[in-house]
Amino acid sequence: MSRPMFGTIVGLVLGLAWVLAGFWSMIVVAVLALVGTLIGKYSRVVDRQTIKRRINQFLSS
Repeated sequence: MSRPMFGTIVGLVLGLAWVLAGFWSMIVVAVLALVGTLIGKYSRVVDRQTIKRRINQFLSS
């Protein structure tokens, strides 16, 4: 997929989110999507048990 097409799709999705949910809800969704993208990009490939254990460690501390 070309960069202009990707940018168009992202803009369309964010615009629809703004119209349907409001500005601040869209910002929250965009930030959470960014966090998820960064976690997926920079984390090593691990199994589900490791992910669950790390989430539990984070939440319990």
